[in-house]
Amino acid sequence: MDGHINEKAMATNTTAYINVNGDIVRMTPQEQNDQLSRSLLMCCPCFVNPLSDDKKQQLKQALLSFCYIMAFIQTVMLIVSLAMGGIVPLSQNPMIGTNGETLVKLGAKDGSLIKAGQVFRFVTPMLLHGGIIHLFMNMWMQLRFGIYLERKFGTPQFVAIYVLSAFGATLLSCLLSPNSISVGASGALLGLLGANLCEILLTWNTTDPAIRKSMLTQSLIWLAMIFFISLGSSVDGAAHFGGFVTGFLVSGVLFSKSYETDDQRKPLAIAVISGAIFVIYAVVGCALFWTVVDVK
Repeated sequence: MDGHINEKAMATNTTAYINVNGDIVRMTPQEQNDQLSRSLLMCCPCFVNPLSDDKKQQLKQALLSFCYIMAFIQTVMLIVSLAMGGIVPLSQNPMIGTNGETLVKLGAKDGSLIKAGQVFRFVTPMLLHGGIIHLFMNMWMQLRFGIYLERKFGTPQFVAIYVLSAFGATLLSCLLSPNSISVGASGALLGLLGANLCEILLTWNTTDPAIRKSMLTQSLIWLAMIFFISLGSSVDGAAHFGGFVTGFLVSGVLFSKSYETDDQRKPLAIAVISGAIFVIYAVVGCALFWTVVDVK
């Protein structure tokens, strides 16, 4: 009798969560505190002391991930930009950052320079940020949502989605806002959201309904937040949309085999169609930019 009561009491004191592997787990308050410590550790080792062997291993895995390596490079580049150009008044840059001229020197998207042959600027904007606030917002998403997706997708697939989405974001920005200077990893991060949404749809029939609902809800919340942010006058909404669509298409190529069906031709068709649309977008987009778009 006592054993039954204790077991019931334990059940009522637990909370259900979905872990990074998509499994539903129940955690006691003590386990939740331990999980919080591990999460804080992932952000900064100074939050948790002393480090157990388990926490040291988690820290090592986190610091060696593509997300953290990119975050380190992006932070260094922000420091470099501030050292070169200083912090301009908030009336010029509300993100607490430097001037556009300095960012262009470091690799920002500049349509005229891309047309002149500096095609590396299709991807280098993902390494730069307009200011401290801009970097903080993107790193908050990259180190929370991005690290989960890197584990879920695998690092090679994650890198492919990240970089190609950054390219797709800059390309659409060049087509729709050719005379603007833009920087940031937002396009790449929107690509991760697009890739995650595509993967959810591909595995819809084989995923537990509770997990599926949770994953879809989280993705839609992120999208809604970024959609409202994209409405700002200083935000490159074209880059956001371009990155999202590119990530969705690349995911269709990489994860088409996740689609469960009796007709084995359907996964191949999904991969071919997704890849073809992306190639057409890249080729036609570049052709239009170099031949039709007027860059001043």
